[in-house]
Amino acid sequence: MKIHKMIYTIGIFATLIAIPINTSLGVDLDDNSFELIDLSELARRNNQIQVYRVGVDRSFDPEIVFELHVWDSSKKGKLYVQKRGIKEVDGALEPTRIVKKSAVDIDSNQIKCFTDLFSQCDFWNLPKKDIHESLNGDVTTTDGSVWTIEVVEGGMHKKLKRRNPIFSIKEDPNGSVSASRISKEFILITSCVWIWVFGDEAGERIY
Repeated sequence: MKIHKMIYTIGIFATLIAIPINTSLGVDLDDNSFELIDLSELARRNNQIQVYRVGVDRSFDPEIVFELHVWDSSKKGKLYVQKRGIKEVDGALEPTRIVKKSAVDIDSNQIKCFTDLFSQCDFWNLPKKDIHESLNGDVTTTDGSVWTIEVVEGGMHKKLKRRNPIFSIKEDPNGSVSASRISKEFILITSCVWIWVFGDEAGERIY
């Protein structure tokens, strides 16, 4: 209970600390693909920068990618947001062109709130298999969402995929997932929601 209360307090504090200013990157929004650098290559070339990327592919809403860059010397950062449009084609929803590319400055206090929270999820020791895959051997989904979480820290790189992470801990009727694992997964996704809110996309449905 103490951990959950602390997470809630940090989350509320981080949300109230400042309102981000959204600025256009001035890029071509007619492009259909996200502009994403290879984070595994970045980790090999730069052991000072920290990058936290959260890509959310949702069944019924636009796909969004958030990418937080933190420079070790100043502990200030910039949060980049890219969002693809969505439309109905023959009764099915399909992604369209990029409709938003923006950047938000993140100050040192906000960075500290985020990194203090994120450090509690023990990211580098979390299993690559998410709870769904551990229980059912499958991480694909037709309804809901898949979250792709990539981190670069100290020259290291790791990528995880999480299916419907906000609801997945409810889908373990046999209690086969440990309380410690559930707690860490909860902290991980809370950290991702922090990035989402500061990316000026709080109006989007989070699932």
